[in-house]
Formats: sequence, C-alpha cells, structure tokens
Amino acid sequence: MSKVERLRVRGRITSKNRGVRSAARARSDDRAYSAVCKGGATTPSRMQRAPNSGVILSRALGPRRRLLIAAIFLSMGALGFAAGRTLLAPSQEVTQPIAFNHRLHVGEAEIECETCHQHVRISEHAGLPSLATCMDCHDDPDADSPELRKLFVLAQSQEPTEFRKTFHLPDHVYYSHRRHVQIEALECASCHGGIAETQEPPARALVQVDMDFCIACHARSGVDTGRATGCIHCHR
Repeated sequence: MSKVERLRVRGRITSKNRGVRSAARARSDDRAYSAVCKGGATTPSRMQRAPNSGVILSRALGPRRRLLIAAIFLSMGALGFAAGRTLLAPSQEVTQPIAFNHRLHVGEAEIECETCHQHVRISEHAGLPSLATCMDCHDDPDADSPELRKLFVLAQSQEPTEFRKTFHLPDHVYYSHRRHVQIEALECASCHGGIAETQEPPARALVQVDMDFCIACHARSGVDTGRATGCIHCHR
C-alpha cells in the first residue's frame, strides 16, 4: 500500500470516529436536556461538564419562562426601590422653635396672614417669619406665656432660629403664591385647611396637596384647563 493510500484510509477512519463521537455527544445532550425538562434529574456538576450546556439551558428556558423570570426580577427591583425610599425617606414631621398659636393671632387678634408670611402676595413662596417679626409686636419679656418667654430668650441669644415648613412639594413641581393669592384671590384655607384654628403648630400639613387635589380645585373653580392645567404650568 502506497503512502497516499495509507493517508486515504487513515482519513476515512478519522472521519468515521469523529462521526461516532458527534453522535454520542448529541445523544448525551439530548439525555441532559430531557432531564432538565423533567425537573432536574441531572446534577449541576454534570450540566457544567456538558459541552453544550448553554444550548441546553436555552432550550429549557423557553420564551414564556424567560418572560416570567424577567417579570419576577423587575417586580423584586421595584419592591426594593419602593421599600428603600420608604425606609430612607426623611420624616415629614416638623417641630417649631415656638408653639405659635394661630387661633390667638388670626382669630382673636385678627392679624392678617401676610403680616407674618410677608411674601404671600408678591412671590412664589409665602415666606416664614423671623424672630425679628415676632419682636415687632411683642415687647414684654415678663409675659405670662411660657412660649413668649422662650421667644425673648431665643431673641437675646442671637442664635439662628427659624420656623420650619410643613409643606414640601416635589422639586419638579412649581407653585406660585402670588399667582393664586394675589391674582386669583384664593383663600389660604383652600390649601392650608383649618390652620387658623390651631392653637399649636401641627407636625404635618393639614391638607395633603397632590396633583389630584390641584386638578380638582381647578375644576371646581372653573379654571380654563388649557390655560392653567397644562403640564408645563406646574412641572418645570
């Protein structure tokens, strides 16, 4: 037998052996795939040793299973995000340096809201009073009221003391007190509820102001929805 013939024979034998090995590997893959579909009779170690394990897993995870897994992961992510915002969000309860009595000042003394909230008719924000604003009216350090005595102590200490907001709108929401109070003559109670009847500062806003609240108020007031309820008027 010549050298060329020996090479031909060797080549046919090699091809035949390759075909046998390919068929055996295909049968092995089919058995592994069947085991996965039936509930995992094949152990993970055998699956890792399978030469086409990626293909097998791809077959086992059909489109419906992939969508189901994706939905589960998305739901878990959404729940985690919501839980994180709830747990890590700062408390909305606030305490004031002085227990201001709105009923006494607004109801009995008939002091206008803008006496303390001086920017309510001219600016976006109504503004909060400073201790100097309080001292403009109060000049008796020996008053019977414990809160009034506290006011004089704070004023004499000259330490920064500020009243705190109870309303906190999202950063993307724009609201103008001037537009509502000065131009449209909106009453303070429309958004602040019965604040004028309180004898001490509430820890939270008395009215929950959200998008539904604003749109409902516009509808009751007959506001032109195209002119004042478009997205860009409040979301900037």
